[in-house]
Amino acid sequence: ALMIALGAYHGAQIGELVRAAILAVPAGQREAGSALGLGRMAIMRLIVVPQALRLMVPPLTNQYINTLKNTSIGLAVGYSRLGHEHRRQSDFPADRTDDRHHVRLSVRRARRVRRLGIFREPGLWPLTP
Repeated sequence: ALMIALGAYHGAQIGELVRAAILAVPAGQREAGSALGLGRMAIMRLIVVPQALRLMVPPLTNQYINTLKNTSIGLAVGYSRLGHEHRRQSDFPADRTDDRHHVRLSVRRARRVRRLGIFREPGLWPLTP
């Protein structure tokens, strides 16, 4: 459910960023391409998309970082909920701990994964070599 929700949300956001970047290219650029005798696809490929890519890069970078953050938060909450369900279904009083314990465990696991370098891209984590 987490992947479906995040995929739909971030897919819509990225789609809007691409659309906005393409529309931000001045109409005069398209007209100049058609004056040179280029077709619609050639205008898009040779004139509009290269300029739109330059406009897209900063917001897309922010969006991909947000995707990474939201996925991490979603997984941490998911681990917390799993611990809560285990505790709720458990018959042993010794297994009953407060929610803060499970959040701490999730944070420790996330830090351990970060230290191991799993899913780490250069420049995204403070501990990047």
